[in-house]
Amino acid sequence: MGNPNQHDLRAASIEHRHGKVDPAVYRRRRIVVGVAAALLAILVVLFLAYAWPGFARSDGEAKAGATVTVTQPAPSATAKPAALPDGATPFLKALPGTAGPWARTAAKSAGAGAALEAWTVTYAGPYGGAGTTVTVRATQYDTAAHATDAAADAVAKAGDAAATGDVVVGGKKAGTYAVVPGSDGNAQVVWSNGTATFVASGPEDAVRTFYAAFPM
Repeated sequence: MGNPNQHDLRAASIEHRHGKVDPAVYRRRRIVVGVAAALLAILVVLFLAYAWPGFARSDGEAKAGATVTVTQPAPSATAKPAALPDGATPFLKALPGTAGPWARTAAKSAGAGAALEAWTVTYAGPYGGAGTTVTVRATQYDTAAHATDAAADAVAKAGDAAATGDVVVGGKKAGTYAVVPGSDGNAQVVWSNGTATFVASGPEDAVRTFYAAFPM
């Protein structure tokens, strides 16, 4: 018969090799994990209370939220456009009665020269809190090439352009535009669109905005 103590030692060795752990060790591990979890929860609460979003701080201590910029909608004309004169042509009828806050107040025939027809159309409306008038000379030519040449001549007569670019309609280039400032705070925007040319005259800020709102 073997020694009982040796048998117990062999059994303990086998249990150790099979990974058995004393239940007391499990209890100690649970206590450590529980304490760590509690500390982590406390840290999270403190962070939320005093760092972000700061619900535990007074209003004076709270961080400011993101600034939201509200853009007002573009103004529209408040006045009805004036009636067109007798004998208005299809070209004149195609010109808009309003453009942004501007409304047509008058339209009269102008000297056409080599063009098919020409009209001077006056638009008035609020701009920057004050009434501002923009005058448009609209001219119809027989070809787009003639309209392009006429627009270039108008720019050359007005002076040096401060800005130029293409007029794009339906994703295709239909003409060009140029902004020509004057020495008195006024300016002209000259552009061509197909067989038509337009020259808008008035205060520089007004004509720039007017041109952007003009649908032709």
